[in-house]
Amino acid sequence: MNLAKRLKQTRWAIFFTGICITSLFAALYIFKPAYLRLLELKLYDSYLHQVHTPPENPRVAVVDIDERSINRYGQWPWPRYRVAVLLKKIQNAGALAVGCDILFGEPDGTSPGTLKRMLKRDLDLDVGFTGLPAKLMDNDRLLADVLATGPFTLGYSFHFRAEDLGKSAAYLPALNAAVVKEPGAESPVYYLIRAQQVIPPLPELLKSRPWAGYMNTQTDMDGV
Repeated sequence: MNLAKRLKQTRWAIFFTGICITSLFAALYIFKPAYLRLLELKLYDSYLHQVHTPPENPRVAVVDIDERSINRYGQWPWPRYRVAVLLKKIQNAGALAVGCDILFGEPDGTSPGTLKRMLKRDLDLDVGFTGLPAKLMDNDRLLADVLATGPFTLGYSFHFRAEDLGKSAAYLPALNAAVVKEPGAESPVYYLIRAQQVIPPLPELLKSRPWAGYMNTQTDMDGV
């Protein structure tokens, strides 16, 4: 009798334990707690690093402005004459196409001409630059001249907040988008992320090199 009672209690204990465990996993699946999602993404990224090593492409090179570059040439952003020198060296090295993952959305504040105007406005100082050629007074003009000579593509950024940035995209080149979908599928306008505005490169730069593409990326919650 005692044995039968214990077996019955054991069966009920196993049953309720199974119900609790099933309910727990069902709740985790339905509500997807952020910390579990983050752990899943981290484990997945670690797994990919272990099992997948993409082959190197000798035709593609990344020119990175790293900490060593900043320690040698100074803090970022660099004056645009220095960026122009860098792009010219890349071009002379034989690059067939160069994508600039840098947003040149504002005039260069380190141009001698700009500094001269700022000192006059803020401190009422009249400053001259002796021996400086006129073409070196505007760093953006220098960069535009280099862009006009090579296979460079500028970058711009989409902005997703409903605020007026005072930017105009009228002079940006149009994107020729191709849409591949099944017959009867919903139009992409209903599910694609829609930007409110765009932060374009300076018009002066785009006139010299009218090729541009957007640089926005969408990451998971783990930043990858």
